[in-house]
Amino acid sequence: MIIIATLCIISCAGSSLPPPLDPPQPLPGDPAECSGYREAVSDAWNQDVRRKVWTAFTEKQKEPAANTARLIITQMDYLSRDWIILTTDLCGRSMIDDGIEQNAFTNRIECYESAFAYLKTFIELLKNADTQTVDNCLHGFNLVLEQMEPCQRDAASTPLHIEGEKDDTGDAVIHLTRAHMLTALDRNDQAEEILSRVERKISNQTDTGAEAVFLLAGGAVDTSNGSNDEALQKYTRAAGIFESINSTSGWSDAIAGLGEVELQKADYENALEHFEQSESLAKQIAGKSGTRMGRLELNRGTVFRKTGRFTEALEALENSKRIFAAIYGPHHPFTASILNNIGLTRDGMGEYDTAALYYEKALDIYRDSYRPNHTLIASSLNNMAAALAETDRMSKAVDLFNEALDIYKFNYGDDHLLVASTLNNLGIAYDDAGHHRKAIGYFTRAMSIERRLLGTDHRTVAMRLSNIGTAWIGMGQYNRAVRNYKKALEIFRKNPDENRIETGIMYYNIGSTYHKGENCSAAVKYYDRALENLLKTLDENNERITEIRHWKKKCTEQ
Repeated sequence: MIIIATLCIISCAGSSLPPPLDPPQPLPGDPAECSGYREAVSDAWNQDVRRKVWTAFTEKQKEPAANTARLIITQMDYLSRDWIILTTDLCGRSMIDDGIEQNAFTNRIECYESAFAYLKTFIELLKNADTQTVDNCLHGFNLVLEQMEPCQRDAASTPLHIEGEKDDTGDAVIHLTRAHMLTALDRNDQAEEILSRVERKISNQTDTGAEAVFLLAGGAVDTSNGSNDEALQKYTRAAGIFESINSTSGWSDAIAGLGEVELQKADYENALEHFEQSESLAKQIAGKSGTRMGRLELNRGTVFRKTGRFTEALEALENSKRIFAAIYGPHHPFTASILNNIGLTRDGMGEYDTAALYYEKALDIYRDSYRPNHTLIASSLNNMAAALAETDRMSKAVDLFNEALDIYKFNYGDDHLLVASTLNNLGIAYDDAGHHRKAIGYFTRAMSIERRLLGTDHRTVAMRLSNIGTAWIGMGQYNRAVRNYKKALEIFRKNPDENRIETGIMYYNIGSTYHKGENCSAAVKYYDRALENLLKTLDENNERITEIRHWKKKCTEQ
């Protein structure tokens, strides 16, 4: 989930309650039966409620409360107007001869009504704003929009409201917020469209703060798209501007953005350094109770987990869980996200039964919070299935993987990276169960999707080649295994800094395969190359380093 609270850091234009948007006009031929949806939204969000929200923020808090309130109120105006347009149009189409089928209409309307319940809860939160709300308010938008995501799957023409903008920095900030929201909904093309418009607008301004906010938003979209180098450039420039204008909040978030990109690139050393720098800055803003601190602890925990520092990972993740649970309650999707990460850490420690318990807790929260086919449910199903597969509960694991696969296909179609990832998980399960040839089929299907979407030299493609190599080992086909491992190694070596650990592991896999084939001279050579690469990132006492040295010694003693 992309966090958008940093967009409140510069002064939005105007210090009074922004004027409401013109309400959407009824469409020609709108049946009277559809007016209830318009009225429901108008009852929940109207001028009286807007005033209450404005008062709650501006009377109880100092700046930037007014800026935050203006930003939120304007977005709520857009959101409620979109809701009226979508629901009344959907209702109207169900009333005409060539409209959508009644079952489809019922399902979509139920989806909107479920999401609308979150919107009304959020409005009540806004009307009673306290100090904590300013820090956390925009997180609520992400939750509301997540609920709208399935309802909008067939509504590609949802108005973006970027036409007729004024040349105004405040409006630019508002639309940057919308770009973040669209990115959170995986609507990156639309987000980039808004960003390109805002870039032209901001290029005519002299406000360096506005430029920094634009760079921060652009970095988030680039990160979501996997454009890591572009994201790093934007976050670096944003951090420099925020530091120069003494915006501690913006500086902290730009530094955290750098860490998130580096985490995605597996540059764990620099990622950890930036997360800790961002955390040091964040302590000056929100204290240890703020969501910013919870997010940073989560990021630190992720770095520790990925580098095998499991004890430190658990400590950071428990801190993050405590922070988010104190803010949102123990039965909240944010808390579930932390539970999933703790499960992954326990998984890495080989404590698969314990990991499965954490995944199950997260899954229960997601099932209570979201529709049955929400993608977060699929993510937890995937994690839980992987843990069960490690404890030889293969039948149950395969069922859960297939349930996750169905959810991803329902949401994204057959040609999506999450579909590919789940196919890969099924391959791993079958490989572990000894069905190696069946596993290769799943790995190949996953790799075919990823090659189309990511390119033939992407690190994910290399990981699938590695999995295929491992499956060939299970069938005693060592030469085929080495060929696939070497193809994977060739890809990883094209970006050595980004793939240092993966490159080292691939050298180890090749050495281990030669060792199994009783070619110890070749094996020792690759073991040495593995150590050379891994010791640049991992500690001397890391379990991977210990394991490689153990097998190298065994080989030299033969």
